[in-house]
Amino acid sequence: MYFYIVGASFLKMLSPYLRKYMLTTLDAHDLLYLNSAFFSIIVAGIFIYKYSKGDMTMTIQNYQRLSWRQIVCMLAISVFAVSSTLFVYELDKNYNTPFINYILLIGLTLFSSFLIGICWFNEKYNWQHIVGILMTIFGIYLMIANN
Repeated sequence: MYFYIVGASFLKMLSPYLRKYMLTTLDAHDLLYLNSAFFSIIVAGIFIYKYSKGDMTMTIQNYQRLSWRQIVCMLAISVFAVSSTLFVYELDKNYNTPFINYILLIGLTLFSSFLIGICWFNEKYNWQHIVGILMTIFGIYLMIANN
């Protein structure tokens, strides 16, 4: 399990720097198009490979059982993913350094998840969680302060 965590962390660590390098030549929307094209080709290749091996029968059956509401939710997730990707590309191209942007995104995602959990899902947190969130907010402030 730790191998996957370390591998995923290492790959995610490289992404902001690769994006920043690509954005020296491309605009954010150009990178989005190119990245999506490569992503689609890779996913289609994996799908075709698994389909040819006969591993996709259950997956196709699961797709067929989706309700219209679930399809609309999947469309919303896709719109959110494309929008957030474009926002991240613009952020990397025009503001701060990739490391600071990455830390900001992680911190704000944690904070937003915390608020959504409390407001929407009625989750309960103890004082240690709240202190951790406050320290995250203070750390984000220190990272973006220009003084």
